[in-house]
Amino acid sequence: MLTTTAPALAATDDRALVRAIAAGDTAAADALYRRYWPDLQRVCLRVTRCPDDAADAAQDAMLATLRRLPELDADTLNLPAYLKVAARRAALDRVAQRNRTRAFADHEQGALPDPRGDAQDRAESADRTARVHAALRELPQRQREALIRAAWHGQDVPEIAEAMGLNCNATSQLLHRARRGLAARLG
Repeated sequence: MLTTTAPALAATDDRALVRAIAAGDTAAADALYRRYWPDLQRVCLRVTRCPDDAADAAQDAMLATLRRLPELDADTLNLPAYLKVAARRAALDRVAQRNRTRAFADHEQGALPDPRGDAQDRAESADRTARVHAALRELPQRQREALIRAAWHGQDVPEIAEAMGLNCNATSQLLHRARRGLAARLG
């Protein structure tokens, strides 16, 4: 395992840090952690609205990124954007996990309604589904494809970017336009 002095890494640009981390430099990983931890925690806190969940999600995002860095191209990687997407995804996973835990606790206490629902609930759900599908069909093809990959297939921005032949920034913008367009069509 390689090590570099911490003061030398403090002034190192992101590309050099990514290369050093890929080569096994633990001091570079520490420098990356120190540089981006506050930003990751802020992103996660905005999503989770819980400091403990935000810290856990930021940690998950950093670890996932450190595991994935050796596979990524340091010259084309926009590290701050990549980390922000990883943080948002980890925070959303924490919120979903918290909601599942809450639903389970409610079920244990008998607080959940009958899962079959009544006829009116099913009709309203079918109507919503039809409206969403109609609004999706109105989106431009590339926006629709990106949104479906993200929402239905659970792909993250780097996966969508690779599949669609785009970079991460272009993919993030495409998803933003798709979500905004879908929201406008749904009123």
